[in-house]
Amino acid sequence: MMKALPSDHKDLFEEQKTSNWKNKIQKLAKRLIRNEDGIGAVEFALLVPVLLALYVGAVELSVAMTIDKKVSKASAITTDILSQGETVNKAGLEEMVGVAQSIVAPYDASTLGMQVIGINVDSAGKPTISWSWNGTSSAPFPVGEEIVIPKAYEIPDTFLLKTTVDLDYNLLLLAPKKAGLDWNDKAITLTKEYYLHQREAKVIACSNC
Repeated sequence: MMKALPSDHKDLFEEQKTSNWKNKIQKLAKRLIRNEDGIGAVEFALLVPVLLALYVGAVELSVAMTIDKKVSKASAITTDILSQGETVNKAGLEEMVGVAQSIVAPYDASTLGMQVIGINVDSAGKPTISWSWNGTSSAPFPVGEEIVIPKAYEIPDTFLLKTTVDLDYNLLLLAPKKAGLDWNDKAITLTKEYYLHQREAKVIACSNC
């Protein structure tokens, strides 16, 4: 039969036991800190979302800039075509929408909108609306209404065309719109304006605007 340890020996035993556990925990902690197994996988998991965001963001910016340039080109070319005639009509203006869409291709141009305004600048350099069109049945602006144009175009006794082309661009960064996500219904609108004086005729009239 074993004899009970004296109280002072018992306390010493418990203290040594606790110390042994602390040493084991400390050794285990040091091993875990020094252990580099799987560090590559952890770093990869942390970096992948950042790298993907940067990559998609770069693609997003590149595509948006390309489309923005195409919208600007569409506005310039359609205005240039219209400025070469003596008269226009709604049918001819609607054809310009198709021209603009073909310039924006191969990107989606289904949301492309166009507005054309004929501006008369009188002898005092005051610009007023002669006619306007935006694809609807009625003119968007009343005839004779004063309009603000760049100072460089306020040349007395001249006629001016102003063409505005806009296009809704859906951000790829928010995932394709076909995903059906509510937060993806937002898009940025790319808008470009272009002014150009008439080429031949003194005034370019619209027969049915």
